[in-house]
Amino acid sequence: MKEKELIHIAVDGFAASGKGTVTRELSRRMGIPCLDTGAIYRGFAVYVQQNMNPESWESDLPLVFQTIKLSAKIVDNVTRVTLNGIDITDKLRFNNISTLVSKVAQIPQVREICTKIAQDIASKQSLIVEGRDICAEVLPNAKYKFFLTAKTKVRAKRRYNELVTAGAGLTYKQVLRETKLRDKRDRTRKGFVKPKNAIVIDTSKISIEMCADEMMRYIKA
Repeated sequence: MKEKELIHIAVDGFAASGKGTVTRELSRRMGIPCLDTGAIYRGFAVYVQQNMNPESWESDLPLVFQTIKLSAKIVDNVTRVTLNGIDITDKLRFNNISTLVSKVAQIPQVREICTKIAQDIASKQSLIVEGRDICAEVLPNAKYKFFLTAKTKVRAKRRYNELVTAGAGLTYKQVLRETKLRDKRDRTRKGFVKPKNAIVIDTSKISIEMCADEMMRYIKA
């Protein structure tokens, strides 16, 4: 019997461009689980925040990779992350982690470990994978590739609304400033590019459902 072909869909894009939400919607429509690689990177950020000196962690982190045991799995379509045997999924979305993660992701050893974790999961199943470097680094041979973007102020407003709902005491101006800084770091990050063969979708003025509709049109075609 012929082995069933695995379907891999890569979704890259800027912070708060709608990657996570549209990936879950696409997953629901296609019946294919989704993997949030950003959650894996956030696992490293949680380690840094909990265990390392904020003044020296960038130089110290490579020295402690042997003590970090990070893993991820998909449970009920949620990417759950375990750090040194403890599930830390509920800590991944704290605002201090969101601020720290783009710095952590600049470290080559972190990217190497996170990429391998994602590739190992994808090697065993069909998957929709979202992140920053999926098209270029994690799944360069994915059959379908998408890159989501949106205007900076729109993305900052989305993020601000999320934080307000979560009870965070930040102003919109603070979130906008953090969004711009994160974009600057992302643009210098290895693998964060708009691949020539990826479909670029601007989500500034369209709903998640409309974005998923457009992605489905390309997939069906």
